[in-house]
Amino acid sequence: MFFLSGITGQIGGAAANGLLAWGKPVRALVRDRAKAQHWADRGVDLHEGDLRDPDALAAALDGVAGAFLMQPTPMGVIRDFPEAHAITDALVTALNRAPPPRAVVLSSVGSEQASGLGNITQTHLLEQSLAAFDLPLAIVRAAALLENTLHSLQRAAKTGVPRTTRGTPLLRTRP
Repeated sequence: MFFLSGITGQIGGAAANGLLAWGKPVRALVRDRAKAQHWADRGVDLHEGDLRDPDALAAALDGVAGAFLMQPTPMGVIRDFPEAHAITDALVTALNRAPPPRAVVLSSVGSEQASGLGNITQTHLLEQSLAAFDLPLAIVRAAALLENTLHSLQRAAKTGVPRTTRGTPLLRTRP
């Protein structure tokens, strides 16, 4: 059994699809069981709860072979990152109660730095808190996520030049 956070999102959903395709059992913590019903229909063991609830997290982590952990980015991040602190604190408490034998954490490039990070601060907080755990831990510091660039594909098809979300060309050619 593998625990996945964020199964109703793009990344957690992709991880779930991969594990299910390999015949692996999946467990997920979801706030809204109705929103995740299609996962239950596919055999996912859904636990209802919130990533800020250490009791719900510990119950979902109990007995798993591995865990995929991530900090979902809330819309309108608030200064001092109270949401990120709440999720990180709950994860630390839950991992102390029910540590998986191994885990993968989705982070971001730059999270190893201590300041000047903007929204990446939340993954920095998570990485720093998980450093104390003695378990095999893979931290994936993604530089970019494909779904963040999908909107630019139509423009790239017309112009022949893919661009970043800031409009910078991803490819430069010389005549």
